Amino acid sequence: MAEPHGAIVLPRTVFKWYHVRRAGVEVAVALDTEARQILTEAAMGGVWDPSYGLNFALLHVSTAQAFLIAGSGGATRSCGSAPTSRNSPPMARSSAPS
Repeated sequence: MAEPHGAIVLPRTVFKWYHVRRAGVEVAVALDTEARQILTEAAMGGVWDPSYGLNFALLHVSTAQAFLIAGSGGATRSCGSAPTSRNSPPMARSSAPS
């Protein structure tokens, strides 16, 4: 299921924010907070080109990992993934090209 959550509003860009998960599986607040921080740092640090203005971001919690997927227009970028265990290390940050 996909659920809309509060948008990330930054200078010159907005990310519509969604959680994608199975019914009955909650997205941990700490995971949501960390994913938002990673995306904000990427956008503010020049890793993300905010020229399109309206973007989207999906925090996808799967069985074994969580994925942060962001896109605008025709471009999509994976910003990182992490195991979903509560005792897991912080979300890995990816520098993979878009």
